[in-house]
Amino acid sequence: MFKKSSIFITLALAMAGSVFILTSATATAQESEPQESLTLSPVNKKYNVDAGKVIEDSLTIINDGQTAYDFIVYARPYTLKADETGSTESYQADFTKTAENTDVYQWVQFKQVKYRLEAGASTKVDYTVRVPSNARPGGHYGVIFAESQPSSEVSGNSVLRNKRVGSILYTTVNGDTTLKGSVVSTDIPFWQLQPPLKATTRIKNDGNTDFADTISYRVKDVFGNVKYETKAEWALLPQTIRRVTLDWDKAAWLGIYKVEIDHKYLDSSESSSGYVLILPRYILIIFALLVVTGGGYGIYRRIKK
Repeated sequence: MFKKSSIFITLALAMAGSVFILTSATATAQESEPQESLTLSPVNKKYNVDAGKVIEDSLTIINDGQTAYDFIVYARPYTLKADETGSTESYQADFTKTAENTDVYQWVQFKQVKYRLEAGASTKVDYTVRVPSNARPGGHYGVIFAESQPSSEVSGNSVLRNKRVGSILYTTVNGDTTLKGSVVSTDIPFWQLQPPLKATTRIKNDGNTDFADTISYRVKDVFGNVKYETKAEWALLPQTIRRVTLDWDKAAWLGIYKVEIDHKYLDSSESSSGYVLILPRYILIIFALLVVTGGGYGIYRRIKK
């Protein structure tokens, strides 16, 4: 009996050791696999140009990874994807749909479309934007992509995959252009159940070219001390509304805060503020139970007297 148990334990330990060795070997192989990194700079370009003009420019592609790769460059339209309700306020990018103002990709020409980039190196991608002489005044949008190409020398366990990064081209053709916008709404819910503390604001572009809205978001405690502050620019395409959700994940699970939101766009500035109470629902339930229990006990005391 003792011998059978010893054999069983020995086999179990051997199997566990084999699994551990295989797992360790897999993890080591994954850790030692060279990492590929594709970075593009800058992430967007802004042009103001007359119809019929030519723009000569370039992007920088950086390989700060551990392995060399080939990559290609190409241009695509840039517009917004509608959700199930038909709204584009979430500003999800769409690089396949074409519209009247997504024709910049047709104006872009590359001196070279395929490159080889060694690990730790960078290279410039030169391109030309030829604006048609009959281009409509206002905003026109597109994106330039750099996409890595899978190596032909791959092992049986490797997965062929492409990585791509893009630079958005915000191009305004001079002429009869209109810059007009407004803050549609700002929502700072007073009662919030848990962190992150959230606020939402919506900005509208009524013009025919893009502009940027700089939004400052501050959270203060009841004593006026700034607990969190951030500032960022949000691009707005013409004839669209953009919904921006602002949050702070370091808020306490029980607390009162003052939220301040400032907008600066075109020649305008607007501010909104409001108080937020973070109070989980279970605390209200416990409080309600205490009140009911206390009330019931009080009634019982009166009846007993």
